Amino acid sequence: MHQVLFRKQKDYEEWPDLNQATELSLQLAALFHDVGHGPWGHVFEIFCKRNCDFSEWKHEKQTATLISKGVGAYNHIPPFLSDLHRKLQKIPNAELLLPKNVAAIATGSPPPSDKKYLFLSQIVASEFDVDRMDYLRRDALHTAVGTGSVDVWEILYSYTIAEDLIEKGMPSGTWGAKLSTNAKEAVEALLTGRDLAYRKEYYHKTHRSAEAMYEISDKYAIEELSAMTDEDLLRAFEGDRGNPFTKDVAKRIRRRRIYEPLPFEVHVFNDLDTQAQEYISEYSTPKSIEEYKNILNSMDALAATLNFPNEWRVIFDIEEVPVSKGMHIDDRTFIMKILMN
Repeated sequence: MHQVLFRKQKDYEEWPDLNQATELSLQLAALFHDVGHGPWGHVFEIFCKRNCDFSEWKHEKQTATLISKGVGAYNHIPPFLSDLHRKLQKIPNAELLLPKNVAAIATGSPPPSDKKYLFLSQIVASEFDVDRMDYLRRDALHTAVGTGSVDVWEILYSYTIAEDLIEKGMPSGTWGAKLSTNAKEAVEALLTGRDLAYRKEYYHKTHRSAEAMYEISDKYAIEELSAMTDEDLLRAFEGDRGNPFTKDVAKRIRRRRIYEPLPFEVHVFNDLDTQAQEYISEYSTPKSIEEYKNILNSMDALAATLNFPNEWRVIFDIEEVPVSKGMHIDDRTFIMKILMN
């Protein structure tokens, strides 16, 4: 990506300088972009959202903290970046390699040392970022679902930058990432592919079942959980601190024997009375830790009524499948003035 912009900058004297420091800061920010995810990626945030004590936890904030300051024993990134900055401090824009700037770029915020390099942040984390282009293709490959047929190279080679005065709070001279208008169809395909990926992959019944099994198994402190890997968590489920249910969950996940949905559907607003609808609404967005515990207790009670063994549970899954994630692309994304190679 940086090389695409580097080749184009010779025809735009007003562009901010692009050099080794900007390239390294972009590469490192992209590398560290997802470092703040908890075990099982975004599923961990669903657990945090449901468990109201942790509802404010966000992986973007964790990523920024890990890069800029470190978290507990995970404090290796800041000294690495500081040492790299020290070695390259004579290079123009070397301050972009400081931990606070790499953290900002990795999470889509303007680098505090020089906000005119906003476009670096937008390349890593925006509506048409390289992260999205990567995971859509990779997930499509591993799931054999045709959601990754996007011409990412057309998008990549259409990247350019332009002075962006529309971003709120940005000073004059802030440069944003843009695309040439000939990339509109490819961007539309990217967003359509993401929409389809949610419905056919991320909200597939098997994925949702495994997700729900994980969600109601977590009994650990947020600080401990957020530092775990996927394997760490499975081992915790299997270890001395686990219980019959968590041990069964770990075994099922390892053996790909996920809970199966019951062979019928309940249509909330057609099949349930008002009282049941209100209960379902509370389940979707519990407002307190007490409500969340009541939901878990009700699932346990139903399992007991059905005479299930201790390692079995009943899981309510009423999450709506989104048709869109609120993505918004308009003509401000695209620009006509661009050197076509």
